[in-house]
Order: sequence, then C-alpha cells, then structure tokens
Amino acid sequence: MKKKEEISSNGISRRDFLKGAATGAAAVAAAGVLPGCATAGAAGAGRADTPQGGDWLGQAPNIPDRQIAETMNCDVLVIGAGMGGTLTAARAAENGLSVIVAEKNDTSGLMREYIGVIDSRLQRAHNTRIDKGEIIHEATRYCANRMDASLLTVWANESGAAMDWFLDILDRNNVPNVHEWDTGHPAAIYKTWPTSHRVNAPGSMNALNAIVNRNGRILYETPMKRLVQQGGRVTGAIMQRSDGSYLQVTASRGVVIATGGYTLNLDMLRALNPFAVNASGSIPFHLMPAGLAGDGIRASIWAGAAFEDFHTAMIFDRTGIPQGAETRNVLPVPGAATWVLGSQPFLRVNMLGERFSNESVPYDYGMHAVANQPGNRWVQVFDSNWRENVARFAATGCARVIPVEGGPAFFPMHVFEGMMQHALSSGNMVRADTMEELAPKLLLPPATFVNTVRRYNELCDRGADEDFFKESFRMIKLDKPPFYGITMMGSLLCTLDGLRINTNMQVLDSNSRPIEGLFCTGNDSGSFFASTYPSRIVGIAAGRTLTFSKRIADLLAGKVS
Repeated sequence: MKKKEEISSNGISRRDFLKGAATGAAAVAAAGVLPGCATAGAAGAGRADTPQGGDWLGQAPNIPDRQIAETMNCDVLVIGAGMGGTLTAARAAENGLSVIVAEKNDTSGLMREYIGVIDSRLQRAHNTRIDKGEIIHEATRYCANRMDASLLTVWANESGAAMDWFLDILDRNNVPNVHEWDTGHPAAIYKTWPTSHRVNAPGSMNALNAIVNRNGRILYETPMKRLVQQGGRVTGAIMQRSDGSYLQVTASRGVVIATGGYTLNLDMLRALNPFAVNASGSIPFHLMPAGLAGDGIRASIWAGAAFEDFHTAMIFDRTGIPQGAETRNVLPVPGAATWVLGSQPFLRVNMLGERFSNESVPYDYGMHAVANQPGNRWVQVFDSNWRENVARFAATGCARVIPVEGGPAFFPMHVFEGMMQHALSSGNMVRADTMEELAPKLLLPPATFVNTVRRYNELCDRGADEDFFKESFRMIKLDKPPFYGITMMGSLLCTLDGLRINTNMQVLDSNSRPIEGLFCTGNDSGSFFASTYPSRIVGIAAGRTLTFSKRIADLLAGKVS
C-alpha cells in the first residue's frame, strides 16, 4: 500500500516538494490569509493520443472478483471530495438520492473562494448587469473557439440559479459571502467582469459535507483504482481501502468523476503541457489537496473516454526564485517561494535588463510574454512607495488590495508586509539604495538595467507609455530608495483540460458519443477552456464547477431533461 503522502508512482510527493522548496505558505498563513481564487492561467498544447514522452496513461489494473472484499450499492457514486465532488454529492443528497463519495485523502478537498456566475441574487441586489452574449464572445475569443460554446451557454444561463442554491446553504450555516461588484479602475485597459462571488472556503465545505452525511457516506483514504462497466455502461468503480482490501460500489444512476485534474503528476504535465512546467517555479500546495494525479482522467480514458486536444493550465505570476536558479523542466524550483505581489503591474525586466512588455495585463498574457524571454523568468522591480502604489493600481479579483463593500480585500496590506519580510530573509528578494547597486544582486547587466529604469521613469513623467502602452494611472516612477527586486516565475495552480463532455456533463468517447453512466465535473472535465484561462472573467472555472455539479445532480434526480 502506498504511503498516504504519495501523489502517484509517477508524480511528485508533498514531502519531496517541501524538501526542495519553500512554498511561502507560512508567510501567508501568518498574515491570516490563505489564497484560494482561480483567476489566472497559461498553457501549452499537445495531443493526448500522442503524448510527448512518458507513459503517463498506464493500464487499468486487473482486479479479480475474488479480491473484492466488500460491495456497496447507491444511486450516485462520486469519485473525489473536492469542490466539484462535494457540490454534486450535496445536491444529489438534497434531491433524495443515496450517495457514496470516495476520496483518496484523509479529508475533503478545498472549496474555491472566488466563484464566477451571472445573475445571482447578490448581483441583482447590487444592480450588476452582465451581457451574456458579450461575455460568451469574450470567453470564446480567449480560447480561439477551441471549445464547446454550448457549455458556455449552460454556464451563462444556469450559474446564477446554482449560486443562489449555494448561497441559501451558506446563509443557513452563517458562512460569510460577498459579491465583488467593484471591478477596478475605469481607465484599465483590460475589462474585468463582475462575475465574482467570494465565499469562506472552510465554512462552505463543512456545510456541504453535513448535507452529504445526512443521506450518504464519504469514504476517506479510499482511492479509486478503476471503473466497472457492463455492456459499455459504467456501473460503478473499484476502490482500495487503507488496509489494502478492495471495495466495489455499484451506482444505479451514475458515476461522477471529480478528482481535480493532474496538477501534481509531473509525467502527465511534462508530456502534455511542457509550457506549464517550464513557466512555473512552484506548485502552491496551500491552494490544493494532495493527490491531484489525474486518477479520474486516466480511469475514464481506460473506459473509452476522449481527452482534450488542447492542454490548459492556470498559472499565477506569483513565484519568487533564487537568482540564477536552474529552471528548465524543473518543477518546483528549489528555493522557490510564493510572492503574491508578483501580480501587481510594477516594472518587469528580462535577464538582459530590458523591459519587454506591458506589465498591466491578465496573468496568462504576462506568462506568455515571459516565455519568449531568457530563462522563462523576469525580474520585478519597485521602490519604497510600493504600499501606496499597490493601492493606486486598483487591481481586482485575487490581486485585490482595496476592500470591496461588504468584504475585505483578498490580500490586505499586512499580508504583503509579511511576505516582504519572508522574501528578504530567504534571499529571494534583494534591495539596494541605487539601481546601480541593485543590478548585480539580481544578476542583471548594470548599464542596460539602469538605462531601462531611466527610460521607464521618463515615460512615467510624461504620463504615457510610448513603448508598451500601459495605462497612465499605472505608470508610477521608481524614485524612492531603497529599491527592491525579485526574480519571478509562475505558480501552477491547476490543470483545466480534461475529459470531453456534453451539456449534460456526460463523458464522451472518441466518436463524441456519451458513455452511459459516466459524468464529470470540475478540473477533470474539459470542453470549456483551451490553451489558456480567461482570468478577467473572475472565478469562471469555479463557477463552471458549481453550475455543472448542480446540473449533474439534478439530471440524475430527473429534475431536468
């Protein structure tokens, strides 16, 4: 039996990660905030049927009937007790269905704090209006139409009602929630959509688990080993208990795959999405449970499911790395640490000391620009006015510093203060009284770097970025010592490519036919994103999960056709 901390035989363990890298989670936790949004991304591309190296798929294990020590029956079997699985199970239980949830870890997963929807009662109370056609066009454009637009329509039409159902649960259990209607400075170049609803993550999960336990069971430390089929229909699954024995569960109405994607399976990442590996310096474990190894995706492929062609990951621009660290095909980078100020639009230069792009762009745009620079990294530079400047930037979503009405900023200023001290003490961040002194500490060519800063300050004085056209209100010169610099990479939050599904969330085979009895939600599901993540539609990934999970449970209960 594998140790609990293992991710997979071909993945990365939490212990190995912590040996080689400082996540920075301690600094965040000490400040009283654990980030849990889903608003950034970037990706590479490849084909699931012709992987670029590594036997990531493997074969379904042969488990003879004589090895099955126990059997169970239920209406709905949910594989995975993260956000998608728990939402599905709770709604199914409310609908009067008997539910069994099988979870490989010893506790439930995490609820995302940012959930993006359209037309919830909180939005109506704030008179928030979102044009469905406009936002669908934006999401479609973002992924070059390489997705199933009908799924976007399902999200647009049903997400408000799904959120209202969830809000009712939160309100009954006194779980804090707030709609972020204020989407930033009106002069911002890139529009941020007022989709976001922030919820208290631990309280949300506790409330949902209580519902599940009233009409079902959550089996912890019970990883799925393979699905069971009869005549092509998925009828259940075989799981393994912590003592090594096998359990087979038969589900009369359906099996729901919700194992969270494959963020922690490095073989899959390297084969399918090498950009995600090379662009990222860390995997923020404080944002995810252990075990995201693609279990549900691989088991479904063994059962005949089709996997996405365009491989997509959500990557924040929030990892500080040691100067000169080797990063190529290395994830996590030893010594990497979370640095949430990386999302703020301060000056960015490459390792040649040159400015290379507009810093005020969606997360994924910035990551794509960095991919063309030496070493897949950049240096963020700012001065001692950084507190005032962060407030002036008026960033939103999970980069928000300015409080929203009815709720605090996601990262209050004291979080930045704590992380600043952590970065300086670890040596990832350096400071100096002059730019000439700062350059060698960052391994940058002094003359080029100093000229770059001088040019940037001149543009700030003019109030017009003639080089890359950043908004004038975010062009703030660097003139108050000491000056700070930190070498940056991305933070891999989650994978977003998965199993192809239809509008009933049924998993499809390679001929686009539904596999009877098999459904999918959350980051195991595909057909919704392609190559990159529309980070300015704040919380759309979690909003999709909420909407699709509720829809699956209602379909299985016969409430929708």
